[in-house]
Amino acid sequence: MAKVVSAMELRKELGNKLERAYHRNERFIVERKGKPMAALIGMEEYQAILPFLENIEDLRDAEEALADYRAGRGRPFTEFLKELEARGETTETTDI
Repeated sequence: MAKVVSAMELRKELGNKLERAYHRNERFIVERKGKPMAALIGMEEYQAILPFLENIEDLRDAEEALADYRAGRGRPFTEFLKELEARGETTETTDI
């Protein structure tokens, strides 16, 4: 379970909290005026959850793209590929 700390407390004890997060795998929720603002976790734990965070980001992007499509703001895939090419980004798919 994460320990709740104020932003002021974290500022005063940052070194200690970093050591605890890193060496003891402790987690901290940082609050400002009683509102949770951020989390402090060790790097090992962050690296372990990073793929899940990236999946969440991908899902949000897909939901946004679907909403755009449903609202008539879509565009042909070939137009998208041309835009990538113009920016110097390559694609694996060439037979479209």
